[in-house]
Amino acid sequence: MKQIRTYFSPYFTDLFINTLVQSKGLENDFKFKTIYQSGVTYKDDHTATLVQSSGMNSDNETLYRYATLVYADKSWKVSAVSFKKVTEILNP
Repeated sequence: MKQIRTYFSPYFTDLFINTLVQSKGLENDFKFKTIYQSGVTYKDDHTATLVQSSGMNSDNETLYRYATLVYADKSWKVSAVSFKKVTEILNP
């Protein structure tokens, strides 16, 4: 995308945009079809983590997406995104 900075700068930090450009996207390209209720935790007044889950697939795995948010330029912006796949243990 040629205009990535113009398009994403209201939502992402410059550092995160640079990371996206250098790595040619995120480490996981899974498309979240349904986003279940998110959990937000605050480290301090200017840093938060948003957690979203994909829901369980047929292999009893859930993909979690963690977005680190920072308060900058009078708005919350994404500064990092990571993923974690967890095999769910079902109750017998």
